[in-house]
Amino acid sequence: MSKVQLMSALVLLVAGTALANPLKPDLMGSNNSSHTNTPRVVVPRYPMLQAVVIIGDLKKAIFDGAREVQEGDRISGYTLTKVTANSVTLSRGNTNKILYLESTGDFHLTPVEEE
Repeated sequence: MSKVQLMSALVLLVAGTALANPLKPDLMGSNNSSHTNTPRVVVPRYPMLQAVVIIGDLKKAIFDGAREVQEGDRISGYTLTKVTANSVTLSRGNTNKILYLESTGDFHLTPVEEE
């Protein structure tokens, strides 16, 4: 092998190593393929219910990110179908998911009487 061929091979080897990303799996050099045979379980992500507001006929749910949603509106691919004092119902197709408030902090406004 000549010096030129040896230097070319060395340059290619160094260039390939420099482009490798240590945070990505090595698909070419690794024989350990156990991670590819592991089944993945897809867990649906529901928006996190933060609060419920009911004032007369107005019913709103407040989700993570301070997003206000009324009955009939959509959030994360679901339709908000029902709002109660401590829960909401989200629907997608034939699937219904009830999300509950972690704590019911009842808050009532009482009008102040003027003297």
